[in-house]
Amino acid sequence: GYPPTFLGLNGFTLSVKDVQSLLSGSPESSLIVTGESAISFYSGPGGSGYNNALKKLVINTGTPPETVTLKSPVRIYEELKIQSGELKAAIPGMPADPSPVTLVSSTSNTARVAPVTGIINIPVTVERFIPARRAWRLLSAPVKGSQSINQAWQEGATTLSSRPNPNPGYGTHITGGSEANGFDKNPFGASASILKYQQSTNGWSKLSNTKSTNVNTEPYMLYVRGDRGITLGINAVPPTNTVLRSSGPLKTGDQIFNVNASGFTAIANPYASPINFVTLTRNHVQNNFYLWDPKLGGVNGSGGYVLLSDNGSGGYNITPAAVSPESQYIQSGQGFFVQSTGVAGSITIKESDKIATAATNVFRSSTIAKGLRTTLQVMDKGGETSVIDETFTAYGAIFSDNIDAFDPVKLPNMNENLATVRNDQTLMVERRQSVIGSDTIFLKLWNTEQKQYILQFTPENLNLISVQSAVLLDNYLKTTTAISLSDVTTININIDGNVASANPQRFMVVLGAKNFITENTTTIKGTFKLSPNPITGRTLNIQFINQPQGTYTIELTNNAGQKVFKGQLQFAGGSNTMPLNLKSTIAGGVYQLHIINQASHIKTPIKVIVN
Repeated sequence: GYPPTFLGLNGFTLSVKDVQSLLSGSPESSLIVTGESAISFYSGPGGSGYNNALKKLVINTGTPPETVTLKSPVRIYEELKIQSGELKAAIPGMPADPSPVTLVSSTSNTARVAPVTGIINIPVTVERFIPARRAWRLLSAPVKGSQSINQAWQEGATTLSSRPNPNPGYGTHITGGSEANGFDKNPFGASASILKYQQSTNGWSKLSNTKSTNVNTEPYMLYVRGDRGITLGINAVPPTNTVLRSSGPLKTGDQIFNVNASGFTAIANPYASPINFVTLTRNHVQNNFYLWDPKLGGVNGSGGYVLLSDNGSGGYNITPAAVSPESQYIQSGQGFFVQSTGVAGSITIKESDKIATAATNVFRSSTIAKGLRTTLQVMDKGGETSVIDETFTAYGAIFSDNIDAFDPVKLPNMNENLATVRNDQTLMVERRQSVIGSDTIFLKLWNTEQKQYILQFTPENLNLISVQSAVLLDNYLKTTTAISLSDVTTININIDGNVASANPQRFMVVLGAKNFITENTTTIKGTFKLSPNPITGRTLNIQFINQPQGTYTIELTNNAGQKVFKGQLQFAGGSNTMPLNLKSTIAGGVYQLHIINQASHIKTPIKVIVN
């Protein structure tokens, strides 16, 4: 009638060798096994309830390697480390599921597997805690095997099962198909809540079956409402915390992923550990990557992409500033996107790319950023503002005005999007040569709703590149608004019933360097004047005011940043008016005329309207 003798770790670290041990652990206790052993955990009366729990389990049997056998299941709260030797399990009567080892994830921490230099030949259950929020998540399963999405993230159940919530606090509902194909049925109807990325279309498609789709082959975009105990229905049902888990042999050793020559490639973190993107082996792959932040978009938002892009100085810029602690460390169970340099490439992820702790700050260099951040925000209930999206335009001598790897393209969100446009490319970050005369940032805003938004402009050391003025041009309201060069400027914008208010090319920003002062949207005081404006025919008169002799290149670009005309004028100097004949094929619309002095390289932009 007495309990057997067992050793309680009581929050300490125990090192054992060549023993047959009966232990009582806890989430604060650690065990180091240095020789062949068989480990059991006491589960009888009088225990703490965490008898089979460990903070850390380290297997390091030295040379020659020896075997450590688990005789009962163990739950690990911080780290599993297999340095040398082999970890096996021999648990009498234990079915294949649950696994002998569970890596626990909670609101405070997610257990990880350190770089594996020994052998582990047992199934492991890997948990991922999901906090209460109705949002999309880009998730992956860091195990091998044939476990299906239904078996893993739906706990093997559907709403038609005799036990639709077999393990309270675990799993989630997945809608978008029939129960026969593994989906849960929402009585109010619901769109697909799990999506697969299609590189050929640069978009997402819904799955046809969660029972026959392997959970660990790629990352999936999963809309998580809460655990399986939540009532499926309208969005007013409060979300709950849940834990998603997958089981199978761990992925160990080098993991190689092919990267498509064009478009984006979705990659799953293969390990039950954070990995460091900086140290990954990239072959023809840009030094930029995209993560999904489920907290973007405000209280009613469902998330958005965050870009970590190479800033050319040994670090990354993050755009937009993530609400979640995103960084160069990609978490266990997290997917990410990359792009090639123009030809098919690959990424190799190695055990040495694992890192011990998750970072809370993005990896940055000490180089001072110079540029302008444009952030799209929305007002939540209670008067708080939340970030939806952001684009960043940076300037520096090491960058080119041509589109290259320093100008990562936009990966579109599911809802509202903000980007810049240059040479028909939609960019999330654009890096350009320093401003000499002026520069125009062509903004693109799309997928908006009829409501009020906020554009916030944050200058970053614009004075270091001689910028002396910045204005926002609104092509819908025909207004200009000054942007501060030292403080944050916030501008409310309305998307109303007029289709033109939602024109993606509605806004542009003009930066002026020395001697560049704007009078209004059509005249640059003391430099040039245009007539007529609007242009009624195809002849434009350009009045030169106190300008030096030389060759002037004239370029006309549309609101998408596309060049539709280029010509040259030879000016004798002083003040005079010269005619310019435009192409008859130029369509009506709002354009930006650039007058460029070829000797000084000063570029003067003037807004023109062609009828």
